[in-house]
Amino acid sequence: MGGYGAARIGFRHPEMFCGISILAAGPLDPEFEGPRATGNPLREQILEDVCERDMDYFKATHPWTLAESGAEVLRKPGTIIRQAVGSKDFSFHLSRRFHEHLDALGIPHEFHVVKDVGHQTPALMAGLANGEFYQKALEQKAGNTAAEQSNAADSR
Repeated sequence: MGGYGAARIGFRHPEMFCGISILAAGPLDPEFEGPRATGNPLREQILEDVCERDMDYFKATHPWTLAESGAEVLRKPGTIIRQAVGSKDFSFHLSRRFHEHLDALGIPHEFHVVKDVGHQTPALMAGLANGEFYQKALEQKAGNTAAEQSNAADSR
């Protein structure tokens, strides 16, 4: 489930990750009625395999909902978030809507639109400065770990 799965798992457990990279997340529509679902034979399979055909569970564990319920934690330093989509991706408008949702919740994140790229992960990755994102995430994690160790030593 690519970018959608990264958002779903990352937002549910942000303390476990130093970075969440949401690349070309198709089903960011909380009603699962958008272009990824409409006319898509995989919709039923996704609902069955991931949510046991339970739309309430789908909505409760959806990145849109998890961002709302976890906004306070996601606003704090600790996990950086990047969202990227190609300008020709069929789900471009859903990605932009999700970006606007994160903005409205005050959740810091990067939003990148890669020009002339469709729903193609290799082309999307090629259009991003991936090294910078991962370096920043790992440096932040290393800095947090050093601060935690220092705080633990101070409390002894």
